[in-house]
Amino acid sequence: MKKKAYIYLFLSILSIFFLSLLFEAGIFYAAYRYVFGENYRNEIMKIYHYSHLENIFLLMRDWWMNFEWKFDYIMVWSTNIFQLLFPLFSIIGSILYFSKKRDENVKSILIFSLKLSFPIFFAYFVFFIFIFFITDGNCTNYITRTLFLDLLGQSFYNNHIYLYYFMNGSICFLFIPFIYIASGIFISSLFKNKIQVYYYFIILYLFLTINTGTLIDLFGDQFLYLDPSSILLAGSYQSVSTPFLLFLNVMILSSSLYFYKRKKSVYEK
Repeated sequence: MKKKAYIYLFLSILSIFFLSLLFEAGIFYAAYRYVFGENYRNEIMKIYHYSHLENIFLLMRDWWMNFEWKFDYIMVWSTNIFQLLFPLFSIIGSILYFSKKRDENVKSILIFSLKLSFPIFFAYFVFFIFIFFITDGNCTNYITRTLFLDLLGQSFYNNHIYLYYFMNGSICFLFIPFIYIASGIFISSLFKNKIQVYYYFIILYLFLTINTGTLIDLFGDQFLYLDPSSILLAGSYQSVSTPFLLFLNVMILSSSLYFYKRKKSVYEK
């Protein structure tokens, strides 16, 4: 695969992080209210007394300046959007892999998936460094997480908060993309009509995510393990079994690898 594909993937993921930050800071909301809210626009015009374009710029600047610039707050809320994007890793990985008509062997698929996961993680790491510097590493006193803490102890988050978010990013943006990309390639290889499979990826993912949310609301957090996006949202739950959560994601890869090998063995006979 050409190096440009890795660069484009890196820039795309990094752009999503920054767009999520702007959205969370209220920049887009401020501009939207000014453009489409007549009463709000009239109130702003009484304050700034400039042209519409200048008013929007000043309004966005004020929202930016008044945003809660805290490292942990930004790292949590600027990455949550990826709960909707995880299935796209499977689709993108599969499209890139089969566009070159590569050999469908396990080793090449795993190596390719790992290589494609690194630009995603590197984008997270660059964003991590950027947020650390612009916030001076300042954190809130109310955000808590639960992933890893069942293994490392409750004090680990407060005592090693930057290491925690690096570890969390390693799981969510290196380990999980690797799982989804490799699994997507293994499953896609079983079907001739790969476009149809991509639709199934998205539908199944959304079905599990939406229905799991309903089950959690009705019966409790024990159903969170049915949600494929739960590893990204683990910090939102009161208690999480980190080994079990990681095991479930490994099982996704193992299951797809099983069906892949099974089909290959049938063809070879």
